[in-house]
Amino acid sequence: MYENRNNYYAPYDMRYYGNNIPQVQTQQPITQPVQQVAPPQNTYSGLPWVQGEAGAKAYPVSQNSSVLLMDSEAEVFYIKSTDMSGMPLPLRIFDYKERVNTPITVPAENNVPQAVENNVQYATIEALQALQSDFEALSAKFDSINKQSIARKEVSENE
Repeated sequence: MYENRNNYYAPYDMRYYGNNIPQVQTQQPITQPVQQVAPPQNTYSGLPWVQGEAGAKAYPVSQNSSVLLMDSEAEVFYIKSTDMSGMPLPLRIFDYKERVNTPITVPAENNVPQAVENNVQYATIEALQALQSDFEALSAKFDSINKQSIARKEVSENE
C-alpha cells in the first residue's frame, strides 16, 4: 500500500504526498467543461389566484395587511384585509369589465361648460352692471338710515 517504505510512519498514500509534490505543482490544472445554466424562469404572475368567493375567504392574510385576490372562475377580484389582531375584515368584492370603444375625452382649458338643463339663462355684462349700481344705491341708503338711527340714540342718551 505504501510505496515509500523508508519512512517510519506513512499515514497518507505517498503517491499524492511525499516525493511527487513538485510534480503536482507543475502540472497544468485540469479544466472541466463549463455547463451553461439557464436562468430560472419566473412563473410567478405576481397576483394570487383563488377559486371563487370561498377560496378568497379561505386565503390566509397576515395581520394588519391587505391582499388583492383574482378569481379564476369569474371576472371578479377580491380585496381581503385583516386588522391589527389578525381578524379578517369583511371581504370586498369587485366586478371588472373590458372598456370597449369608449375613448377618454379630456376637456380643453378654454371650453365653456355646457348647460345641463335647457332652461339655463345667462346674464349680460350690462345687466350685471345695472344690478351692481342698484346694490350700491341700496347700500348707501342703508348706511344713511343706520347713521341717522345711531345719531338719534346718542341724542336720546345725552338728554
